[in-house]
Amino acid sequence: MNRRIKTKVSQLAVLAIGGYVNTVALFSPRQAGKIALDLFSKPRARKHKLHDADLLSEARQEGMEVNGHTVHFFHWVGEGPRVMLAHGWESNASRWEVLVRSLQKNGYDIVAPDAPSHGLSGGETFNVVLYADALRELMISLRPQTLIGHSAGGMAAVFLLYNHPELAPKNLVLLAVPSELNLLMDRFRRMVGMNDKVFNGMQEVFHLQYGWKMSDFAIHRFIQKLKIPGLVVHDEADPIAPMEEGLSIHENWKGSRFTATRGLGHSLHGEEVVRAIIDYLEDHKPT
Repeated sequence: MNRRIKTKVSQLAVLAIGGYVNTVALFSPRQAGKIALDLFSKPRARKHKLHDADLLSEARQEGMEVNGHTVHFFHWVGEGPRVMLAHGWESNASRWEVLVRSLQKNGYDIVAPDAPSHGLSGGETFNVVLYADALRELMISLRPQTLIGHSAGGMAAVFLLYNHPELAPKNLVLLAVPSELNLLMDRFRRMVGMNDKVFNGMQEVFHLQYGWKMSDFAIHRFIQKLKIPGLVVHDEADPIAPMEEGLSIHENWKGSRFTATRGLGHSLHGEEVVRAIIDYLEDHKPT
């Protein structure tokens, strides 16, 4: 099956899901919302690949129990300040290879977990709240001086520090981080073709489960509480989190630095991003 056919099949499958939950919503919007939220909370398998073996084999590997599941993390030992790397949705710790190599050259000590239900970590459900729980335990145990988060990893980092400012590191770096959960979920809703009844049901279920309204779960508001400096990196054509969201985070974060990229999309894989991070960390190295 060639790529074009695979893409078409995937699109049809996505639309079929939307049609199914729309039908359920005719009878029970809350049940339809629960189904939709469950779908969004179950990442497709994102295991480490064979070509990641060299990078990962160089690290110490450990696990920590959080919410009944093991959170697996990799530790590249260095003599410098400790940096923790938090990847995003449907990714894993190996996505940081280029940055890890650069941090190693500069002497940093590096820790990178696999998020809940990603990579070698346990669990079947993923969301920002669960991810923040995992990061909390890691922060307490490992005490990194810098926390770097990509996408959902950055959202989890900010949510954690909003609720637990006592765990704040010296520096925070946010890469392609969406500013509002409500907007992110609305883009998911439109992609799948879910109607307003389903979306309203999804919001209701989220509120019941986590005690937060989606509309209140806003990174650009949480960030106002942080008292630490940081770096925001965002691409001009990010298809997942538009540039305006990165700018909103920066504008609401006193003492932050903003770096815009072009042509790197949401993944932000590029040497210019690595340079921006290293330059920032060297400028703000703990003494």
